[in-house]
Amino acid sequence: MSVARADETQARSLLKAMSDYLGVQKTISFEYDTNLEIVTTQQQKIGLASSGTMTARTSFTLRALADLRI
Repeated sequence: MSVARADETQARSLLKAMSDYLGVQKTISFEYDTNLEIVTTQQQKIGLASSGTMTARTSFTLRALADLRI
């Protein structure tokens, strides 16, 4: 088995494990902090910062499809 094939198998296994874990959760939540720096054509820097919390009930079906190519 080639290294690329082994990586794809491992990635699919990991994706399935994560999907199975999320599938049994009643709620999913996370906190985030993000910073974005923009440089204008005049070489001025603009910084944007944000943070928040996301919470979702999982009373819906969530599907993720992946086409993994190496």
